[in-house]
Amino acid sequence: NDAFVPITGKPLTPEEIRALLPDLIRRHGITSILDAPCGDFSWMKLVDLSGCHYTGADVVLPLIESNNQQYRSEARQFLCADLRRDPLPRADLILCRDCLIHLSFRDAFDVIANFRASGAKYLLVTTNPREDENIPIKTGGFRGVNLEIWPFNFPKPLELHRDRYRAEPGVVGRLKKCDGSWCQIQNGKRQGWIAEGDIWGVTDGETFDD
Repeated sequence: NDAFVPITGKPLTPEEIRALLPDLIRRHGITSILDAPCGDFSWMKLVDLSGCHYTGADVVLPLIESNNQQYRSEARQFLCADLRRDPLPRADLILCRDCLIHLSFRDAFDVIANFRASGAKYLLVTTNPREDENIPIKTGGFRGVNLEIWPFNFPKPLELHRDRYRAEPGVVGRLKKCDGSWCQIQNGKRQGWIAEGDIWGVTDGETFDD
């Protein structure tokens, strides 16, 4: 299976997300997506997935139950799964954003092997080509990942889309505005957009403009 469109850095802006995925779906003839882990679906709900079947997978059962209650449809479903070992549905594209950066090498290898076993054709995954070493961590920690070097040794990606910044857990910034799904945050001279569900102190659906 090919490594496909690695993503690095901060979450893309809403406009960039809405443009990127539909364009990839069209250009590569993708008709099904497995989003693993899917989280609370806070930003994917903004993406036009017309003509594409979507499955979100996550290990947190209450989250999956909530997603199914709010968003399930004929073309959209959510399932509870341990990405390391549970059978996964086949999809043309697996979207795996900000997952491997929190896993030990062994758990990351198991997830990758499970993705491959599912029969997926493409993998849209977080990587950082600027990392010159993949540091061992325990699952639940954090380190940057470069999938093209040891111990992953992925081939050169078909496409590489760079984000500009990453907001680390616990970072403090000034909120400039929220549109009900995303908030614009400023930290020093840097600013960008973060999903509302990832910000402490912002209520779901809150809107304001400073």
